[in-house]
Amino acid sequence: MMMPAMASSRQGSSLACPLALAGCCSPARNAFLIKASSASFDLSSNLTTNSPALWKPSQLASVASHLTPSGLLFHDHTSHDLLCTLAVFASSFVWIRFFDFLVQKNVLEQKLSRKLVHISTGILYALLWPVFSISPWSRYFALAIPFANAVRLLVYGLGIIKDEAVVKSISRSGSSRELLGGPFYYVVALSLCTVFFWRDSPVGIVALAVMCGGDGIADIIGRRLGSIKLPYNPSKSWVGSISMFFFSFAFSVSLLYYYSSLGFYQLNWSSAVQIVALISFSATIVESLPISSHLDDNMSVPLISVLMGSALFPGVLL
Repeated sequence: MMMPAMASSRQGSSLACPLALAGCCSPARNAFLIKASSASFDLSSNLTTNSPALWKPSQLASVASHLTPSGLLFHDHTSHDLLCTLAVFASSFVWIRFFDFLVQKNVLEQKLSRKLVHISTGILYALLWPVFSISPWSRYFALAIPFANAVRLLVYGLGIIKDEAVVKSISRSGSSRELLGGPFYYVVALSLCTVFFWRDSPVGIVALAVMCGGDGIADIIGRRLGSIKLPYNPSKSWVGSISMFFFSFAFSVSLLYYYSSLGFYQLNWSSAVQIVALISFSATIVESLPISSHLDDNMSVPLISVLMGSALFPGVLL
């Protein structure tokens, strides 16, 4: 996702040439090429003169909102966001089918595959938010992805459409009703973080990092290495809880650095790291409590992360 600083002249020409080769030779399109190249020049100048290098959302949109991976030009944000939505939909479908293939070939166990999907899809989804335009409606295009999955889970979970293969790939027990629990809460959390926080606040990013990365990896490590159980909850282990804290912190800081490097917000890092550590620790404590039979981790973990983040992060935004 990070672009290295390049000489401005090379940056401009590297952008214009593929477009010219794509057949953009009309006067109107040539004028637009000059505009895109100029935006690229401004972007490269910003990268080479600031430390750390920052991309402003407006600079990203000046080029990205008009360019697609295929080199086509769009003159409105809606077309760009629609294409991004379809591309992310297709990518997520291929990604999940890839794990299904590994299970069919006995490369991965079903439980491990399901947990890896839990970890990777949420993190990748958050990483792809910047590809959408700066339109105020762009978050709703991104929302379409978890929302569609929520509808899918409801349809299969309620038995409106019956497909044992789908149910087995998502649930632990093989019961369709399980789809209305943890998996459904997972996509609801993705949806709420998209709508209410989007790229404007670090709160949603940290909540997703803790839920997907921290809780997901804690389950994998805890089930395999967690022989020493917590005294107040025999279904949880010390190694699982330690993993939860460490990976919640690591994923959160990594995503915050990614977004701040793209210029979506600036942080007082000494304070931000302490806040992330506190949120990670609190989420770890909540996840370890014997309440999972009443409150799913995919609800409790993002909830505590959002509550604490909303209270603490506004003070460290620059």
